[in-house]
Amino acid sequence: MTADTSLSYLEGYLVAIDSVTSSKPIRDVLIHKLITGSYSILPEDFKSSLITNWKSGNPNSKLVSEVDELVASWARLDKGQPALDFSYESINGDTLTMADFKGNVVYIDVWATWCGPCIGEHPYMEKLQEEFKDQNVTFIAVSIDNTKEPWIKMVNDKKLGGVHVFAPGAWNSSIINDYMIQGIPRFILIDQEGNIVDATAQRPSGNIDEEIEKLLNPTNEDV
Repeated sequence: MTADTSLSYLEGYLVAIDSVTSSKPIRDVLIHKLITGSYSILPEDFKSSLITNWKSGNPNSKLVSEVDELVASWARLDKGQPALDFSYESINGDTLTMADFKGNVVYIDVWATWCGPCIGEHPYMEKLQEEFKDQNVTFIAVSIDNTKEPWIKMVNDKKLGGVHVFAPGAWNSSIINDYMIQGIPRFILIDQEGNIVDATAQRPSGNIDEEIEKLLNPTNEDV
């Protein structure tokens, strides 16, 4: 899932809310829906300011409670927090958990065979894997397909690299719930100690290679 998260779009959205209704209760509900429906993709500064300003208007306490619970849930995914564990069967039949990859930088791709944008990232993922070949980086692709058959077929037919595991339950799987995933592809970056670096990391087609490089060679970071 992609979304336009530019400030101009978001600020325009708020202006549009004001233009279509003068009712404070309705406005409160619409902003609540913006916060809860787009929390993971809202820019941090904009999100913080939006929530603070919205709360200052004393919206319905039930709405405030829902937002507070959402913020608390997302805090578990902050940078430096321990990565939430999983126990999934690999395409080779092994059972794998996060502990199996401690000591490596881990880049997780949550995807499905029916997801066009997910498949569109495959060539970039293969290129990324080649870039970090023989380095301490593990690429894990977590399928949330409804059944294993299309997943196994696509991985084998396309000869996709990396570690491939299957998450039972599709949209009700543990990784979907634990990482608050509302759309795919979703990428997660974990450091060598098993801590979250970015729970909504850049796609392979972006500049994620720079983030991985910084984790592998921290002395090269700009100061």
